[in-house]
Amino acid sequence: MNSGHSKTPAASDYEIGYGRPPAATRFQPGQSGNPLGRPKGARSIGQMLQQALNRRVPVHENGRERRIRLQDAIIQGLVNDAARRNHNALRLLFSLLDRYGQSGETAINLGELTADDSAIIERYISTLQQVPGDAPAEGE
Repeated sequence: MNSGHSKTPAASDYEIGYGRPPAATRFQPGQSGNPLGRPKGARSIGQMLQQALNRRVPVHENGRERRIRLQDAIIQGLVNDAARRNHNALRLLFSLLDRYGQSGETAINLGELTADDSAIIERYISTLQQVPGDAPAEGE
């Protein structure tokens, strides 16, 4: 049963194997496995991404060059692609609007709707509810 490891008499009942390293090579109490820790200049992925999106880039608009944040340029590009009826851009834009677009400016105040507006909305909702083929069968 001797596996080739020399065992000291005091540690003869300790078997070395998977998850059980030799006692001499284990971390000593109070000693870290990473004594130097994270380098001081290291940044997280989120910090690097935020810095990249806040970088200012030149944009040519109406024959003039402006410098705007990269994040703003990306959003303007998404809106422009959606305006060109790019289906993926439209889907992404509407999902972003659903998630982040609720502000006081975009919220609809139902008290401010005119009678004509209410009638249009009611007709639209009734057409959505009358899907062909979904009509209940007779006798139900």
